[in-house]
Amino acid sequence: MRRRQQTENAVELDVVTWLRIAGWIVRRQHVGTYYTRDGRPVSMGERGECDWRAMRVRADGLVEYLEFEAKATGQKPRPEQDEYMAKRRRQGFTVIWADSLAAFKDKYDGTFAR
Repeated sequence: MRRRQQTENAVELDVVTWLRIAGWIVRRQHVGTYYTRDGRPVSMGERGECDWRAMRVRADGLVEYLEFEAKATGQKPRPEQDEYMAKRRRQGFTVIWADSLAAFKDKYDGTFAR
């Protein structure tokens, strides 16, 4: 069966909605270079940083945290994104990239299941 083609924004919407229904607080991480009204560049975030982070507090008080990067169907992270995600994983964080909600759920390994 052929997968439905989705833009990055559509994948983000699906994943964010799914996480919020599951009780996560989801926030966009603004990353990149932005320009002030007078044209001065302002760098935000770390090179390759994931676009989204999510957290929730379980009933037992444990705080759960993850970062994720959404991609359009068939797309993959850039090398600097792979490097950032590998660094965060080495630090013990859950980091997921996906090009569909189904791919996100497959990589979401139940670590946070209640």
